[in-house]
Amino acid sequence: MIVNCGNSPSGDKVKKIYIKKGILEATILTYGATLQKLRIRNSDQSLILGYQNYKDYFFDKNYLGCTVGRFSNRIKDAQFNLGDKTFHLNKNDLNKHTLHGGNLGSGAQNCEIFDYGKNFVCLSLFLPKGHMGFPGNLNVYQYITIQKKGILDVRFFATTDQATPCSFSNHYYFNLDASETTEEHFLKIKSKYFLGRDKDLIPTKKIKIKKKRKFNFQKFKKINNTINLDHNFCLSSKKKNIRTVAFLKSKKSGIKMKLETTEVGLQVYNGSNLSGHYELTNGQSLVPYSGIALEPQYWPDSPNRNFPSSSILIPGSTYEQHTKFSFYV
Repeated sequence: MIVNCGNSPSGDKVKKIYIKKGILEATILTYGATLQKLRIRNSDQSLILGYQNYKDYFFDKNYLGCTVGRFSNRIKDAQFNLGDKTFHLNKNDLNKHTLHGGNLGSGAQNCEIFDYGKNFVCLSLFLPKGHMGFPGNLNVYQYITIQKKGILDVRFFATTDQATPCSFSNHYYFNLDASETTEEHFLKIKSKYFLGRDKDLIPTKKIKIKKKRKFNFQKFKKINNTINLDHNFCLSSKKKNIRTVAFLKSKKSGIKMKLETTEVGLQVYNGSNLSGHYELTNGQSLVPYSGIALEPQYWPDSPNRNFPSSSILIPGSTYEQHTKFSFYV
């Protein structure tokens, strides 16, 4: 089912899409390709954080449930070199860096419905050359499908006519028991390393730093809601066939989530700075540690780094990403 919500700030028609299959039901907004609600059938509680009123997304600074790009995460000093040219980007992070593609990145764009069925939707987005300072016209397609056995399947495809950084991610904040915080959640990540970072959350010169004890999630560990966890965990040196990289579970609800992806990195943010006065779909308020974001993507600041996997998309090639979120009760 597709419902017209109203207009975006730019006057585009925002639509709400409902899809379902098996035990899962999802509500998706064309604005930001946002997952507003995801719930297990016969339950009123959403497994992700979302605003009750679609208009609240227009003013959101938390990237709640939206799709971020054309380059997810941060680019240092809002610039990068490509060939013999320096590209200067929108400075939307500390008035210094670029975050999630700039202040009008994909999370603040209204997508078109390219295809639709009872259990899936394909959203399309065109980002023109020069948008937020990036080179190249970029055509993006995102397929969101609910499969049997409680699987939310997300695929990205993108093409360009000029070499450009390209890295999209879903900025879903998970809360598997609808509590005020995720203090009863446990996380497991199949990674030995994470990137060090400076005070601006930009990666330090060392590519890999062995995990400190408080960030060691190789075995299930309770999420520490007294620290600022906002780090990229290094999954691999290049993209791989989709494989399991992380698990999240709630002791309170008994719900467990498995995350599979093709990506080289997983940004983990425990929501330490979440805030806002807007009502969420579960009725609670948005407070620090309300949800935890698990974002498959290229490593942050890749356009400026000699990281092992290139985030530059070139003409004639197709950017692809495949991620699955599987839920068990």
